[in-house]
Amino acid sequence: MANGKLKSAYELAMERLAGSNPGMVEAVLSDSDKARIAEIRREYDAKIAEREIMYRSRLAEMLAAIHPAERALHRETVENDFRNAVAVLKRAMEERIQAIRDRK
Repeated sequence: MANGKLKSAYELAMERLAGSNPGMVEAVLSDSDKARIAEIRREYDAKIAEREIMYRSRLAEMLAAIHPAERALHRETVENDFRNAVAVLKRAMEERIQAIRDRK
């Protein structure tokens, strides 16, 4: 209770965290770094949206061309491919963003 003011749970938790890890320094990003990170996010959001469009198109083609008894297996394969592609893109995005943050 500094200056007669109660601290929030968040403030107390941050103090404990800083006390348990004195080397922890909050990175302050410049405006240009924030702009680069925003641009990276926009770029990867567009790539993910493109993958989703391709996925939906591929799924529609597959559903129209395959016998109903085989659809579930093929649908699962197409969905897994899409999820894996999105995961790869998200990892790449996070690596690029982390590289910007690590330069600080």
